[in-house]
Parts: sequence; C-alpha cells; structure tokens
Amino acid sequence: MSNNNSSEQDPMLSPPWVIQSQKIINTIGDDDLVHIEPLKQVSGDYVLKVIVHDEAKAQALNTLIVKEYIYGNVRLLVEIEEGLGRGLKAPSPFIQTPEKIAELVVLALETNQLYKRVIVAKRFDSFIVFPIISAEVIQFFDDDISDFYQNFNGVASNVFQDVMLDTIDQTSVNYSTEKI
Repeated sequence: MSNNNSSEQDPMLSPPWVIQSQKIINTIGDDDLVHIEPLKQVSGDYVLKVIVHDEAKAQALNTLIVKEYIYGNVRLLVEIEEGLGRGLKAPSPFIQTPEKIAELVVLALETNQLYKRVIVAKRFDSFIVFPIISAEVIQFFDDDISDFYQNFNGVASNVFQDVMLDTIDQTSVNYSTEKI
C-alpha cells in the first residue's frame, strides 16, 4: 500500500531567469575585469548588474550582450556598468562591418578565461564573425532533475551563444568551440 502523505517534497526547479543569470556569471564573469553582483528583484523585474573595470571593455560588452530576457510576465534585465560608475553610451546604431564587430569581440573578451580568438570568415555570400571559445563545459547547480547531480552542463561556446547577440547589423556572430 502506498502512502500518499509522503514527507518527500516535490522538487523545486530553478526559475529560468536564475539559470540565465548563472550562464552570464559563468561566461562573461570568467574575467578578472568583470564583477557580477547578485541577482536582484526590482519592481517585478530581475536585474543582473555587470560591473566592468575597463571603459572600452564595458562599452564593447554593452554592444554585444543580450540585455533583456522575457519569461512570461517576468523580465531579466542585464545592466553593464563601467567600474567607476560612469555611464555608458548606447550601442552604436550605425552599421558595423564584420571586422569592427570582431574588434568589439576582442575588446569585450580578451581577458576572459574562456576566450581564445576571433575569426572573420566568408561563408556563402556573407561574412560571419566566429569568436572561438575554449573547449570546456560550463557546469553549475540548477535543480535539473534529468542530471544525476542536478547540474546544468553546457559547452562553453553554446552558453556564450545564449548570452550574447547572435546578429549585429545583419552580420552573424557564431560562438564556436576551439578545435581539440
């Protein structure tokens, strides 16, 4: 006979904005010049503040990162700030060439432990920017009941693709894994 009054609780799953925040912390945050404050709830939204201790790097990240995620009626906002509290200019609305986008990738990621290099290559009729990321797995606890240890496990380049813009001024930006 089964006991329906079990003392076991149903598992609680991490909300998607917490998982997305962890992806940002474990990619962009793997950099000595970047500090990420704990996720805060502000007026129904969740805010993840990324403090960058280099103005040019902060500006580049501000141009390349996804700044808003919507999960039903919940928003996750990513705010990039320069370390001395100076405001950042809005990302340039002007068309960027693939080479200029590659320069922004270098500025944004050159001190990141997972970043290797960036390549601009022509595929079919267009140029694509390929930031090359270490062949590593990003892992953190997230109540994933499909994983024995309840971890999120993701190839680093795929996790970068989740947190960074994949198109800038009609140029594809495809985060790729270094060749091993």
